[in-house]
Amino acid sequence: MKILFIAPRFHTNQYSLVEKLFKEGHDVKFYVMGIGNSEDYRDLTPTLIPVSLFTKLYLRYFKGRSEIDVFDYTRFALPSFRKYYKEIKAINADKIIVRVGSYPYFLLLLPLVFLFRKRFLYYSQHPKYQNVRNWKRQLFNRIVSFNYMVPWYTPVLHYGNISKNKINNHYLHYIPFFSNSNRSYKDLISSSNEKVRFLCVAKYENRKGIENLISAANLIRNNGYIFSLTIVGSTGNLKRENYYLKLKAKVDNLKLNDVIELEKNVPYFNMGHYYKRNQVFILPSTNEPASVSQMEAMSYGLAIICTEDNGTAHYIKHGKNGLVIKPNIKSIEIAMEYYLKSQDILLDHQIKSLSIIDHDFSIDNTYKLFMDLL
Repeated sequence: MKILFIAPRFHTNQYSLVEKLFKEGHDVKFYVMGIGNSEDYRDLTPTLIPVSLFTKLYLRYFKGRSEIDVFDYTRFALPSFRKYYKEIKAINADKIIVRVGSYPYFLLLLPLVFLFRKRFLYYSQHPKYQNVRNWKRQLFNRIVSFNYMVPWYTPVLHYGNISKNKINNHYLHYIPFFSNSNRSYKDLISSSNEKVRFLCVAKYENRKGIENLISAANLIRNNGYIFSLTIVGSTGNLKRENYYLKLKAKVDNLKLNDVIELEKNVPYFNMGHYYKRNQVFILPSTNEPASVSQMEAMSYGLAIICTEDNGTAHYIKHGKNGLVIKPNIKSIEIAMEYYLKSQDILLDHQIKSLSIIDHDFSIDNTYKLFMDLL
């Protein structure tokens, strides 16, 4: 089957799906608004959507591309209508999977979706279950899917704690992210040691909560614990680069250089090295739509500390393979010390992470759900 993805960028949360599609013999192409600097392009090179003359002039005279994040760029960049349609027609895909949102590239597709609904599949990170109905979003979704005639899936079951009177968005099909186990149970047990090693993987931006993590690490160090913390992040624009420098200065000022290591723009295919040498993964972010990094960490047998303000926090079994916490310094400190106080609990949670990947997020089972919907 020839499958075309159209999205803001080729995100790492779609890497496993694309890899599986290739292995099953499908012809996969990716059409994007921008190229990130931390994705893995070894198996697939995305094609940039051609933009209009208006967008080119705006970028030339009012904005430098180095100042704009790919996501922000997607919100205002207007594709060249003629070239956009021409290239989609030339690809002649059997199925077209589109990342939904109020983006110009998506809205321009609606006439094609209306004419060829059976060829389209929508993807978003809206939760299937909600405590409160968002009427504006519901109206938008009903309109752009032509009264839910277009199949639609999401990797998010719910945000936070869900009530008994939850609202089921019936038009959304839940298909979680998936991964292979990347480590054996035997290797996990033999690699445990006295010094607990923490890992954070996130973009260098404020909402990722890295400043809170550094502050918590400082409190823990002052409490006499011995540990290490590696932070791997991406920059990609001037704003994030400046934020990285701010964090580096904070580590220097707190004299935490012997505890905290800051890395930036590590290629995706090198991330396995970082997952293998650490034991606990931390994602202290806020307003996180649906991160895939904690699942990647679970596939390498790491225990997980994740804030509840994350669309995929429910992938973690609280108290079994990790801790779901509030996004503040005190909660981060308590969670980290929880693992520092007991190596036995830490190892149990690491082993459970591998078990959850094997049973709950199996590639074969999730791939079947995807193909059934397709």
